Order: sequence, then C-alpha cells, then structure tokens
Amino acid sequence: GGQSLALERQAVSAYTWEAADVTGMAVFVGCLFFLYSLVPQVLMRSGATFLNLSLLTSDFWAVLFGVTVLEERPSPLTGVAFTL
Repeated sequence: GGQSLALERQAVSAYTWEAADVTGMAVFVGCLFFLYSLVPQVLMRSGATFLNLSLLTSDFWAVLFGVTVLEERPSPLTGVAFTL
C-alpha cells in the first residue's frame, strides 16, 4: 500500500473515491492480512506440501470459476502451469 501510494500519488489523489471502492480495498487488505497470518500456522501444523497443494487447488477453482461463471477463456499455458 505504501509503495503504490508513493509511486502512484498523483493518480490516487486524482481518483474520485466512492464507498464501493473503499469497501473493495478494505476487503482486499483484510484478505491479505488473513492470508499472511494463516500461512505460518499452516506451515507449522501441516507443512509446505499441504500449503502448496492448497494453493494449487485454489488456483484450479479460480480458473474453473473464470471459465464457467465469467465465461473467460484461459491461456493455453494454463494447463502447462498446472502440470508442472
């Protein structure tokens, strides 16, 4: 947040902030806070393999959501990324 504010100071100050924008930013920051707070706990209790499989599974569901709900077409390299 601080780095982007320092680098994009003019764009941020020129932007017309609405309640939905502030709410979206707050939710995003909250999600990042919980992610960074829970990762050490998962690593201590389950290990790196479990964390990596969990993140890979969430990536798969994100692609599936994009294809079915948002009707997006994934990149041809998406399958390559999942197999590596």
